[in-house]
Amino acid sequence: MSDDIDRDFETQDGYYEPEPFDVPEEAEPSARPPAWGIPMPEDRSTKLRRRAIYGALLLLGFGLMTAVAIRNDGATTDVSVTQSDAIEALIPARNDEVLRQSDVGADLATGYRGRLSINGVDIPDNYLRRGPDNALNEVITRPGDRGRDADGQAILPPVFERLDPDTNCAEITFWEIERPEDTETVRWCFQAT
Repeated sequence: MSDDIDRDFETQDGYYEPEPFDVPEEAEPSARPPAWGIPMPEDRSTKLRRRAIYGALLLLGFGLMTAVAIRNDGATTDVSVTQSDAIEALIPARNDEVLRQSDVGADLATGYRGRLSINGVDIPDNYLRRGPDNALNEVITRPGDRGRDADGQAILPPVFERLDPDTNCAEITFWEIERPEDTETVRWCFQAT
């Protein structure tokens, strides 16, 4: 190797190793401690103010969680639903915000049947989602669902592809199976995004 290479290194086994150097003695400590070191002293009013803010934030958080829990307890406050023995739930609930491909309909009590219309368009029975023998007694459809003809063979085009953006209204007309002439109707609206 040539002498032009930095002279602070020596060659050992093909590697350059730095020469040992002296560690300087520790410098005198400065008169001011580093910012991350010792906490700054607080006066009493600053401590009280900080604790009051933390307490208020905790109370606000607890209040919000309580409000959400009360609102989402599963009980409905919809008068048209609570006053009717026939309707167990509206899907989606009145004034809810849902996606444009969400289910729409109603969950009826045992012994009731119903017809559904969405935005003034009647939904034929062969477009409704029903379990075997309609055990859950639901009158529900989903935008984009294809129906089947009376024989269950041919697939029909969807009644509508998706819910309208913004406000949509649905209407369920229902009756007791034993008295089909006595019908009631509930109308509700919701938002689709």
